[in-house]
Amino acid sequence: MAEHLNPPPRQHLNAWLRRITTVGSQAFLQHTLTAALHSGGRFRMPAMMRLEIDSEGLVARIEEYFDSRVLDSLAEAS
Repeated sequence: MAEHLNPPPRQHLNAWLRRITTVGSQAFLQHTLTAALHSGGRFRMPAMMRLEIDSEGLVARIEEYFDSRVLDSLAEAS
């Protein structure tokens, strides 16, 4: 796997929550992942997460979506 796709150390990866919407037993979160690159640049990727909550109030399923074209800029930046 290419070096630029290896996860950075934890202190260099953040997620900024933009919005949470709940519908029944589901929650939808819009957030932006940001990372510090080895080159010194920064990478930002908007994403959406869907959580299903079970009858006991626990997370039963997580699905996360993002536009994979954003990764093209990551390959160019490194």
